[in-house]
Amino acid sequence: MNTNVLTIEQVFSERIFRVPDYQRGYAWEDEHRADFLEDLELLGAGKEHYTGTLVLHAQPTLSRVQDEAGRSYGLYDVVDGQQRLTTIVLLLDAIRRELAQSKKFDKLAEGIALGYIAVRDFYGASKHKLQLNSDVHDYFVNNVLADIPGPTEAKISSHQRLRDARMQFAEHIEDRKKSLGASFDLWLVELHRKVTQQLKLSLYTVGDAAEVGVVFEVMNNRGKSLTNLEKVKNYLLYLCSKLDVPASDLSEMINKRWADIFMNLMSANLASPTNEDQLLRAHWIASKDHDVKRWDGSKSIKQHFNLKHDPYRGDHKTLRDDLLAYVRSLGDASIAYRDALAPSFTHAFNPFVDARLRHDVRQSSERLRRMHVTAPFLPLLISARLSLGSDGHRYLEVVRLCEAFAFRVYKLRGSRSDTGHNMLFRLAYELFHEPSRAEPIVAELRRRLLEYSPNNELESWFGFQAAKDENNWFDWSAIKFFLYEYEEYRAGKDAVKVSWDVIEGRELAKTIEHILPQSADAPYWTERFSKTDHEKYVHDIGNLCLTAHNGSLSNKPFPAKRGTPADTNPCYANSQLVIERDLAAYEEWTPKTILARREAIVKWALERWRVDEAPTSAPSPAEMK
Repeated sequence: MNTNVLTIEQVFSERIFRVPDYQRGYAWEDEHRADFLEDLELLGAGKEHYTGTLVLHAQPTLSRVQDEAGRSYGLYDVVDGQQRLTTIVLLLDAIRRELAQSKKFDKLAEGIALGYIAVRDFYGASKHKLQLNSDVHDYFVNNVLADIPGPTEAKISSHQRLRDARMQFAEHIEDRKKSLGASFDLWLVELHRKVTQQLKLSLYTVGDAAEVGVVFEVMNNRGKSLTNLEKVKNYLLYLCSKLDVPASDLSEMINKRWADIFMNLMSANLASPTNEDQLLRAHWIASKDHDVKRWDGSKSIKQHFNLKHDPYRGDHKTLRDDLLAYVRSLGDASIAYRDALAPSFTHAFNPFVDARLRHDVRQSSERLRRMHVTAPFLPLLISARLSLGSDGHRYLEVVRLCEAFAFRVYKLRGSRSDTGHNMLFRLAYELFHEPSRAEPIVAELRRRLLEYSPNNELESWFGFQAAKDENNWFDWSAIKFFLYEYEEYRAGKDAVKVSWDVIEGRELAKTIEHILPQSADAPYWTERFSKTDHEKYVHDIGNLCLTAHNGSLSNKPFPAKRGTPADTNPCYANSQLVIERDLAAYEEWTPKTILARREAIVKWALERWRVDEAPTSAPSPAEMK
């Protein structure tokens, strides 16, 4: 491996750079670019600034490019350093665009374009000095480097970061233009000189493909902030380059599927490292290994798909075929994952063509999402989508059982967050690989749910006898969810007029109304509730209600809270919420009233979350009401 410390001008001289597909996309964020700009601002005249390392792999001589003036350029794959190299090109292009607006600097702008952006080959075709990964390059050229960006929207996170970088550098230059006034031109020319003459890179040239592999492995595991999903893509594309069987279809599928995965996640606001890693883990548990203790992120996948280990040692064809199946499956899983976590997304569960069935699936999935305990069920939900195909009725049964499990085991019983994981993951694996056994697998899920939370325990928890003593429902972690479910029930076929996200985003005290106030000093309340009664009933479920305007109701007497539909101030009678309007039907609010309302709510809850030992017929839309 040869090394030199060169200026940026020297680095780009007689070279064209290509980022291989196994490399990550552009990953620098605003703060990284801001630090880079600050380094340049602080760089004094005549000083040098070492800005990192660039590792290149020279391509065969036949790959050299000759421009229309007869100059020759070698082609180099970027093994490491593409983030800084891309950022430098983006900044120089921003400088070029600004310089091109002045005839005084049009030659300098043209020089930047030819030296760092693109040249024309001997046949007049444009050859960009930096060619990014195949899933990014077209966007880079047409929507980032172009003087007038094209209309294509960002489909993956790298697209968005490239677009953000263009905007950030343009805004930085514009800000300096406003603040510097007449001295701006000098500053801009000086900035160009700093970038091209004073920044220096350590340039390493790798001799052969085997050495590239070693360097890539070291660079890809040295603590960079890569998500597991990015690492897996890089590794799979790297494997493609090592297979001794045709693999162009595999590399194309990897790039296409990863673009689809990122687009699926971004379309539902799920494009975060946490979501990416969660998708990868859930799919692996369902498809490859249900023992979560063995999951070690991208390392698990690298250990499994490895040319040096059995069963792929010396069998490149089998590895290629298995990689094709894995990549295809992961892409499909991203849709199942997106729909499970964002069931209100426009296209969620569209393969279920029956509108009523799709509505029920979305509703049950939304209920599970609201409890924030979706993760234990994701492998099973992915398996159900991928293995059961268009069997939406079976999927509905699975998601309803998952929702009942989440509520009864995690929220009602307060069991540990890992309760049932081994069972759930095993069933996911079995369903993925044996879809013909869907019926007994789902039956086992139902049976195990009832083992963790028997129906008689549900009845005891909700039952009148268990609740009649002092019971603080207000501090129950699931109280918002519970009352929102009751609102949906009372709303019937009508949509709830206050969204769950609004309710969840507010403080508990602003969304839960104590009908009998926590501070009940008004004569109306002291005449009807003794101190003992107040302590006994104030946090009872019969005395709690979802509200959109708790602050305005406060400690008023019940008649004032009740109001009339014609009132201009918020009251029960003119509320957006059905269960709050229900309160306006009561003439008085007394211990007897609270008990009656509690009994009605408990009766609903027992029906809502009851799970039969074996379904007597196909699940009906009203089964979980």
